[in-house]
Amino acid sequence: MPLTVWFWAAYLMSTDKRGISALLLQRQLGLRRYETAWMLLHKFRRAMVNLEREPLHGKVEVDETWIGGTQAGRAGKPCWSLSPSRNAAGEPDVREWL
Repeated sequence: MPLTVWFWAAYLMSTDKRGISALLLQRQLGLRRYETAWMLLHKFRRAMVNLEREPLHGKVEVDETWIGGTQAGRAGKPCWSLSPSRNAAGEPDVREWL
């Protein structure tokens, strides 16, 4: 495999916020086999591990972070507060779910 493919794989892996999958890497690099892309990612990830690292402590700043998971609430529905707002007449403005 040409060295330029290794450099492109390293670039794509390090610039993606959420990490890159082997399938996406395979498509981006035009590789024929999924196993080749998986091997590239596996070798880079293994090389990036520092066994002597210490946990973060103190004040830690993080820029452009993506943390997975779903948002609370029902999908497609507005999330109304539990305390009703007041209309112009001072009466509770009761809103119902659609």
